[in-house]
Amino acid sequence: MKDIDSCLNSVELQGAVGSAATQQHLPDPLSLSRLSTACIGLLALSLHTKEEEQQLFRADWLSESKLPNPNHILQCMLTQLANFSLSASVLLERGLDNPARALCRHTMELSQQILALMYSRDDFRIYIGGHDEKSSTHIWNALFAKGKLNRRLSEIEERLGFDAEMVDHMRAHRSSNYAFYSQAVHHSYIATTVGSYSPRFDGSWHSLGVFGGENAAVETTFRSLNFTLWYFLLVFFAILDKHHRIRPRNAKELFWLEAFMLHFCVKEGYLLLYTGTDNPIESSATHTSGAPAN
Repeated sequence: MKDIDSCLNSVELQGAVGSAATQQHLPDPLSLSRLSTACIGLLALSLHTKEEEQQLFRADWLSESKLPNPNHILQCMLTQLANFSLSASVLLERGLDNPARALCRHTMELSQQILALMYSRDDFRIYIGGHDEKSSTHIWNALFAKGKLNRRLSEIEERLGFDAEMVDHMRAHRSSNYAFYSQAVHHSYIATTVGSYSPRFDGSWHSLGVFGGENAAVETTFRSLNFTLWYFLLVFFAILDKHHRIRPRNAKELFWLEAFMLHFCVKEGYLLLYTGTDNPIESSATHTSGAPAN
């Protein structure tokens, strides 16, 4: 049993080594990812109320029967987004870059689906019709497959005021990111082999990154995760404000005010951290985002 305990301890030790290295070399990207995740989690908690007068969307927005309640569905999706993004952040902190890349792909897709569905009531109504595996697959193909989700987001960006050049840039950005991070999901030859080795922050290499450890490769993945969450929050609030023209009726109730404060920190923190790097829509951050209610 002592040998087994020693093996298990080595797993935790390697993760601790990775966490220490990430906290030392990438404290700001790590903190930003947690801040964004906390904001999304607070949004989910803020939708958790049975009092209709406190709900964000009208209970009958999807159906006259008020079933399902759109706020409950959105709450569940935000919960999943918060959990996926936190999982990716934790893996990155421990130096598990390739598994984190797979989660980043899922986080990208889920965040984009939420934006598309909350924008379009018709699409949202179709989405909630998936009551079994067969119907869910059919609906996913109808709404999101073969570039449909990317094109839908481009339409949303145009209606929210993104200029044509930025819309084209974002469409290409999503396509390339999706293809790149899908390699980790589908375990491509390159992702599997190269992703098994971990570069150090001093530029040297060490052996197989079993169980994580110091891994400078997480810096790029952190940047992608942080962009995904930053963009999601930016467009999430813009859809509520500019498209639906709805805001919490009392921002001081539940966790809305805290979520607004965290969103401000995320928006500004991202721009401070990545200003001057090759990141899209930095210049659109101010005029696209809806201002929260006081």
